[in-house]
Amino acid sequence: MNSKIVDRFKMAFFQKNSLPVEKYLLDQEFKMQKPIYKTQLWMIKSGAPVQRLKQPLLNKKR
Repeated sequence: MNSKIVDRFKMAFFQKNSLPVEKYLLDQEFKMQKPIYKTQLWMIKSGAPVQRLKQPLLNKKR
């Protein structure tokens, strides 16, 4: 998971909290999540803004 977005997020998190993301998430539990989010779960738990996948049928009435 080495991408520019992840690297920028980790750097901003460290500068804000003076703590690496890995140490912050060390003792936290992760449960299953619906596959509707573009943002990874560990980033959501660390405070990243949530982005949904573009799914046109998701909000359509049945």
